[in-house]
Amino acid sequence: MSEPQAMSRAGENMQRGSDDGQEMRRVVSVGGPSAYACAIVGRALLVVWLLLLGAMLAVVLARPHDPTSPYFATFFGVLGTWVASCVIIGVMVVVTRIQMRRERNLGYTWARDDFVNLSQIDPASGVVIREPGEPLLSEDERRRRVAAARSWAANNPVTK
Repeated sequence: MSEPQAMSRAGENMQRGSDDGQEMRRVVSVGGPSAYACAIVGRALLVVWLLLLGAMLAVVLARPHDPTSPYFATFFGVLGTWVASCVIIGVMVVVTRIQMRRERNLGYTWARDDFVNLSQIDPASGVVIREPGEPLLSEDERRRRVAAARSWAANNPVTK
């Protein structure tokens, strides 16, 4: 296994090395959280949003007939939290799109089924698993390459 070396070419920061004769390289990510991390947080927030929607429906359907019950406080509390989660989800969508555009401008993406003209990386390790112009990966091939990339990354920590 060769020693990884830092390279810079056309504004692209990367770390190269080889593992079992296959060239591996790690693309240093843009500043801030990756678009992948933003997308994962956004999906978790969407689950929270759906749970809050279900809670609102349950409160409305179980509305007691007693006007002195805390129904209105509960409903408006859940409604306020739901609206706040809508705003947060909107912010996460915008942040994810900005990060995806920044990553595309540097020549890579974590998206599985888009951008044949960009390097596809494993989002956990930052190692390129598909070179630009290479056909999109089948699920089995992607899993194999991700495993090889993570193995290589574990043996070749990021150098500054």
